Amino acid sequence: MEAGVYPYVGAFYLVLALVMMYVGHRGYLSNPKRRENKLFLFLCIAMIIWSIGESGYYFSRDFSLIIGFYHFKYIGIIMVGPAFFLVANSIPIYRKILNYRAVYIALAILIGVFQVLCLTNPFTHIFFSYYYEEPTAHGKFSGMWSTVWWVYTAIEYTLILAGIISLAISIKQAKTKIEKAQARILIFAVIIPLAGNAYNLYAMMLPDPTTVVMSISAMLLGYALTKYKLLAISAEIEKVDGIAKEALVGVEPGYNYVVLDDYSNTTYALLRTLSTRRPGLCVTGKAPASIRATYRFEKIPVIWITEVETEELSANPSRLDFEITQSIINFMRENPGATVFIDDVEYLAIKCGFEAVTNFLKDISDVASTTNSTFIAQIRPSYYEEEKIKMLTAMFDKTEKAPNIEIKPAIKRTVLYYRKEDTLEKIANSIPSGEKVLVITRTHPKKLQRYFQNAEYYWLTDMEITDIKTIKPEAVDTEFIMAIKNAVQNGIKYVVIDGCDVVRIKIDTEKFIGFVKDITDIAYKHKLNLYCVMEYSGARELVVIENRFDIVVK
Repeated sequence: MEAGVYPYVGAFYLVLALVMMYVGHRGYLSNPKRRENKLFLFLCIAMIIWSIGESGYYFSRDFSLIIGFYHFKYIGIIMVGPAFFLVANSIPIYRKILNYRAVYIALAILIGVFQVLCLTNPFTHIFFSYYYEEPTAHGKFSGMWSTVWWVYTAIEYTLILAGIISLAISIKQAKTKIEKAQARILIFAVIIPLAGNAYNLYAMMLPDPTTVVMSISAMLLGYALTKYKLLAISAEIEKVDGIAKEALVGVEPGYNYVVLDDYSNTTYALLRTLSTRRPGLCVTGKAPASIRATYRFEKIPVIWITEVETEELSANPSRLDFEITQSIINFMRENPGATVFIDDVEYLAIKCGFEAVTNFLKDISDVASTTNSTFIAQIRPSYYEEEKIKMLTAMFDKTEKAPNIEIKPAIKRTVLYYRKEDTLEKIANSIPSGEKVLVITRTHPKKLQRYFQNAEYYWLTDMEITDIKTIKPEAVDTEFIMAIKNAVQNGIKYVVIDGCDVVRIKIDTEKFIGFVKDITDIAYKHKLNLYCVMEYSGARELVVIENRFDIVVK
């Protein structure tokens, strides 16, 4: 073992420590509430300590500093084996062994005992049999491991092998292709450092490559954790409530139901009622604040499908394959007999494709049947052709219609107006006097100043005009969103978009539906009052657009 000979190696390990800090931070923050993310952070801390110790070891020329960094790196090395074991047993399939506190206590004692053996009396200790300094032009340090070190090495190898076995079992037990893919990445990540370290012990390479292969392994683990991250979903029983008890009739545990209805939202009330008996989960594109207020969800977790960054429990629709699917599957596995309700199937189909959504519904239906859970999905038949409706309903045991129960929204934050002669006047009268308004209009702003005197105006036009703020109608992902965000920063709480028709003409239908979804989500995130005005038409997509708003005025 040499020190002070390879300063460039020390610089490399320092960079490696910084990279591991980023990987650990990114992996943990991808979902800080889940246990596997916390365990991954523990592994990264071990790797950071190891890398910093290696860096100082190769940088140092002073013998006492070399000894200090040499022991510091072993603080991390001793933690790596248990950390790998815990991470490998937490993803992709969480092992019940980690539910026992005794496992954590045993590993903590193991780490603690060997840390004490490593750190005490560094010159004459049983963890290392001896050290000596051989002065050369560059400086050289040599040492020899003792029997105790080899004992701990055997323990670490055993823990890593146990992790590999757990991951191999996960590949066999995985129910979905994505789950199997994550397990394969993880098992590859564990085999890399095992092979690298074993070869180093055999060949005694200089400099030691073990830290590098261990860091590559941890990066692969971080990739598997962030790419296939899961949501932290609580499971609690709701209080008994009188809301929509009529909807309970005919629903049986272990069966999958599809509700065909364009506008009724009473399926949420059904979930509320069923969740007084067993844990429930709601997956929807509607804002959780609106759902909780309207249907009195106090304990039911709501996964908000949205592309808007939010502090709510949320998931981007593009992550349907794993984050959404696997989080729901895990919820049902951990809570047999639970009730899961999924709304906004149409929005998921727009973002991910019809085939991906049918596969998603099939996976959820299969797991619901094997866990005696109740799976309910609402589909708006007016949006689909008859052939696609048949394909969707084939994923379920039973097809139902929503009960005729009127439930008015508790929050009226987003309103869609179909254009009439007095529409803008009605909107202006509903806004408190003196409130500043953001108005995005299809006509010249001067024509609207009689309605909105205290307003910031944008004109929807492709023309380049110097004295008026403009937005290109097709710039829904950039200029539109930026104008609304600027209004939020300026304290504006009311937004009027009098020109949805113009946008609808300029972009395709699916992009327009996504645009409406984004602006209504932003409205709820920032507590804006949003008024959208457009011409009425009989197009099939209107059923999806109207469901984005709290109120529709025809």
